Amino acid sequence: MPTISGTAFFILVGSSFGLLLGSAVALWLYVPFGWIVLSSYVVWAVFLDQAPYNGRGRIFLFLRFNWLWQFAKGYFAHTLRQESELDPSQKHLFVAHPHGVIALGTWLVFVRPLTRIAKHLRQSDGGGDSIYFLRKNPNLQLSTATVGLNFLLPFWRDLLLALGFVDASYASLKAVLAQNRSVCLLVGGSQEALEAHPNTNRLVLDKRRGFIKLALETGAKVVPVYTFGETNMYTQMANPPGSWLRSIQDALVKSLTIATPILTSGPLPKSTPLLTVVGPALDFPHISAPSPGDIAKYHATYKVALQALFDKHKHDYYTPDELKSADLVIFA
Repeated sequence: MPTISGTAFFILVGSSFGLLLGSAVALWLYVPFGWIVLSSYVVWAVFLDQAPYNGRGRIFLFLRFNWLWQFAKGYFAHTLRQESELDPSQKHLFVAHPHGVIALGTWLVFVRPLTRIAKHLRQSDGGGDSIYFLRKNPNLQLSTATVGLNFLLPFWRDLLLALGFVDASYASLKAVLAQNRSVCLLVGGSQEALEAHPNTNRLVLDKRRGFIKLALETGAKVVPVYTFGETNMYTQMANPPGSWLRSIQDALVKSLTIATPILTSGPLPKSTPLLTVVGPALDFPHISAPSPGDIAKYHATYKVALQALFDKHKHDYYTPDELKSADLVIFA
């Protein structure tokens, strides 16, 4: 039953992108004066609507707290561990790794209902999913960041906003934290998605230091998050650096900020176990104008903490044979 229901969940979610964009095309072509309506909507969405950038977003609770998410949980046997308590009076910058092809570990933990409805949950709803994270952190107000291109796509942008997504630009993230809200960021981004091959843990992190600057400027606590198994859900065509395929993919990432992995395992993710670990919050100083030296120092501190988090929990996910090659590789 979990496999059947999980498959239905991913067909529904995966098809929503095409259905929403298809609706926009149909509105333009087949509805009388539909082009006027759609043109007006696009102008409003692109130039007037500030929801993706103002730090508040536009959340629709029904979509974030929905029985459909339970199907995905069963499909992946998803487990969540949180190492320490989070201070609800503080803002947190959750830094999630790895991106994988679709960042499902992040979806299952952080794309969730607003915490103010936690009091309505039954005690029997506990376990290793986002409801568990919700109950353990009942006062945490949280958004999740995604690339800005998503907010230029008609209707799809509105679905993402309803689910709690905001623009991943520096200004947008700073606006979220300025309101004492928390945000989850996948720092590896589209480039890291191209590194998502089974049984690998390759992170694009060495030169990704903007999140450290953001944390120092805003006084946000930095929380490392790692999902074991994220890269096992899909198999993509081999694309080593320097290959013709990787050259094209890198060019698309640079120009459009989107990853284009060529999947050889089919459109549905493999039903593989996932273990998401939320580490302890790192308390960096509040520095309004951090120097490059400050940023480098605390970036190094973060990498040490992330490595320690990975090493502590890898034995609970990998078999003894898998552990021989289960190394965390940080580069770029």
